[in-house]
Order: sequence, then C-alpha cells, then structure tokens
Amino acid sequence: MGLLRDTMSGSAQAGRGFLKRARRPLRVLRPVLGFFGIYLVSGVVAELFIVALFASRGISLSGKIPDNLLTQATPLFGLGFFILGTILYWKFVEKRPLAEMGLVRKGLVLNYAMGAGLGILLVSAVMAVAIAVGAVSYEGLGSDMTVTPALVLLMGFVIQGGAEELMSRGYLMTSLARTTSAFWAVAISSLAFTLPHLLSLLAAGPLHASIGFVNTMMFSVFISLVFLRWRNMWLIAALHSSWNYVLGIVFGISVSGGSAGGSFLGFSALESAGLMNGGVYGLEAGLITTAVLVIGLSILAATNRGGFGVPDLEPIAV
Repeated sequence: MGLLRDTMSGSAQAGRGFLKRARRPLRVLRPVLGFFGIYLVSGVVAELFIVALFASRGISLSGKIPDNLLTQATPLFGLGFFILGTILYWKFVEKRPLAEMGLVRKGLVLNYAMGAGLGILLVSAVMAVAIAVGAVSYEGLGSDMTVTPALVLLMGFVIQGGAEELMSRGYLMTSLARTTSAFWAVAISSLAFTLPHLLSLLAAGPLHASIGFVNTMMFSVFISLVFLRWRNMWLIAALHSSWNYVLGIVFGISVSGGSAGGSFLGFSALESAGLMNGGVYGLEAGLITTAVLVIGLSILAATNRGGFGVPDLEPIAV
C-alpha cells in the first residue's frame, strides 16, 4: 500500500509538473496573440477612417494620391485608433490599471520633455556623424515647410510614437514580463515591433534590409531598457516621436523608408555612401545609426543598477 501510495503521489507530482510546463508557452502566446489582434483590428478601423476621410475629399486610394498635408498627416492621426484599441483591450480584457503600462500622472510633462530631449540627442548624433564622414550633403533650407503643417505633423508624430510604444512596450513587453523573464519580454516585443517595418526594409534591398532590421531591433531594445529603468510611457513615447519628427521634418531624411514631403532643412543621402547612410530607406538602415545605437546601449547598460543584464520590472509609483 505504501509503495502504491508513493507511486500515485509521484505520478500526481509529475502530472502537475507537466501541466505547469505545458502552460508556459500559452502564457507567452496569449500576449503575442493579443498584440497582433489589437494590431489587425485597429489597423482595419484606421484604414476605414482613412478611406472615408479621403473619399469625402474626392481622393481615391486606387488612383494617384496627391502629396499634401491631408494625405501626409491622416495616416499618422489614424494611429490614434491603435492607442484606443490597446487601452480598451488592457482595461476590459486584461482588466489591469493603466499605471502598469507606464501611463502615470506624476511628472508627465517633465518625463515627456526628457524623452524628447533624449530622442533629439540621439538623432542629432547620427546626423552629426553622417555630416562629418560625408554620408549626407546639405542642400540648403527647405522651402516647402511652414509653421502650420509643421505643427500638424508634430501632433501626428506624437500620436504615431505613442501608439507604437503603447502597443510594443506598454502592452506586449509588460504582459510578457509577467509570464517570462524580462530578457525574453524585451526580445519578443522588440521582434514584434520590428516586423511591421519588414516590407519597407525589403524594398530598400537585401543589404540595407539586413542593417535596417538589426538597427530597428537595437532601437527597440534601447527604448525597452529605458522603459524598464524608468517605467514611464510618456518618456519613451516622446523619445520615439522626437526621433522620427526631427529626422524627417527637421533634417528631411527618410523615416523608415518614407518621406513627409517637406522639411525645414534639406539634406540628401550620397549614393556613394549608401552603406553608411542607409540608401533610400534612410539613416535608420545605415552603419552610422548602428554605431550610435551600440554606444547608446552600452552607456545605458553600464549605468544601470543591474550592470549589463536586463533589469526585472519593478512596481510603478503613481
């Protein structure tokens, strides 16, 4: 009887261990499926919004789309549906407080300003090196950017940066960190962040696509580590938005393979330095950005309390 009891007890423990191991992939899979679900549903709603707005202005997506402020800004503002979708999913499906996503009231303005400053510093460092090594040339002041479109596009980039960070870091990375290690949370969420850039990257050619993929992953890891250290969504959203806005609207460089159509300054990438400046995709697919991000990651990791390891998530002080 004792042997039978011990055997049954061992079998029960083995069964519980098996079920526990079997649940691990599911705990990782659920946030990933949630991320792509939010992405697809929000994308459909945003597309319907864009189609309806364009149609009201007599613009057909099947024909030639005019290059004006409406067509430039609308896709950026359409990303607001991704913010809405992420928040609704977090509140009513996950049933968790917004503070866990880093949306805290304390120090909102200061953290947003700090994030914007960090983004400007990073992109300015990339541009400074590009100018110094002759990877880009200055063509003069831009003549097609005025205050009104600059402000409208600024609001659009604020929404765009906020949407991507809220989905990738606020929702996905935070959710994964609850079920796996912070290392895997950063790795998986960074891959999910990078995947939507693939089509634009591939259009730039295999070499620039490869460099751009690595750079986008490193940029995502950098922002992830910033979030893990300060746990503030406003900070990383501002960092992302300011990077894109300054690169595209101030310097006139392609952002992820796309152009806003106007800028305050005119810089052009030299074809002979494509490896450095990223070619048609822009500096984000060049080795200059690679070097700057490596330095940035090294500084961030070295000054972190946990050294070069990925820090674990800590409770947020609201």
